[in-house]
Amino acid sequence: MKRILVRYVTPLVVAVGLIIGGISGFFSLRSAAKREWRTNPIPDLCRSFDWNPITAAGNWVPFLGVLAGFVFAGIIVILSERPGQGTAATNALKLLFTAFFSLVVTAYLSTIISGEQTCPRANTAQAFLGGILAIAIIAMIVALSWLLVAYQRDNHGTLAFLRRLIYFSLFLAAVMLDVSSAGYLTASYRISDHTVANIAMALVTLAAIVLVAVLVRGKSRVRWLEWVKSRIRWRDREPSWWVDAVAWSILAYLATASVGIGVVLSISPRAWYPPPLWLIYLTAWAVLIAPLIVLAISVMAIAQESPTASSTQTSKPS
Repeated sequence: MKRILVRYVTPLVVAVGLIIGGISGFFSLRSAAKREWRTNPIPDLCRSFDWNPITAAGNWVPFLGVLAGFVFAGIIVILSERPGQGTAATNALKLLFTAFFSLVVTAYLSTIISGEQTCPRANTAQAFLGGILAIAIIAMIVALSWLLVAYQRDNHGTLAFLRRLIYFSLFLAAVMLDVSSAGYLTASYRISDHTVANIAMALVTLAAIVLVAVLVRGKSRVRWLEWVKSRIRWRDREPSWWVDAVAWSILAYLATASVGIGVVLSISPRAWYPPPLWLIYLTAWAVLIAPLIVLAISVMAIAQESPTASSTQTSKPS
């Protein structure tokens, strides 16, 4: 009898208690949210918040236009002047085309969000834009590395410095994505404690940074990392393959985010008071993990030194 009680009855009671506690906690959170959000009328222009996503979306448009202009200028330079290496110029054009299209679409989506009158809906829609902007800027910088190789300006340590700058930009983008996701949770549900979710997001971001750093650096003493590297076999891939992978990954996330924003904006304003808790957490994790995957792929798409530049650096004057 005691063995049956320990093996079956006690775990069953604990499981039922956890289920009942979770359900009661969920409904208590919803009732508290309804009491808070009931005082917010429609239209709601986020005037009671310390961050206004509607105003920020309108201010994004000129900034995105300036970035798109720089990308367009780079495209014109490649098309007007014949580069020394055609393959490197092709890789740069692929990334610049992708970045230009992403920035134009992001500017259009920001214009739509700037006309919103439902604050939680605008906050959720704008959460997708941060990831698009981050990966588009990284694509621009990676394209610069290919431009150096294409026009044979990668000598005297220029490309090595740019590669370190890209690594730092990737690290900074990953940290900002984590901060953005955590801030989105706090702004969406101010009455709830998101400490566990924030810690989990920080750990996922840190794990992604460490994993990419170890994989790129070379050999490691951890067996499962060596197994992962042997399965991926990125060293056997051509650089153009990784450039194509980055471009299509960015376009895939852009398409998914655009559809997600369209779905979010199509939800009735009354359904956002309170906001759907499952949708808030799903959005927060999606806008963190998907761009992190694209950033990890971008590491392998950075241009290497051309044979001409490496021979120039290693040669000694006679």
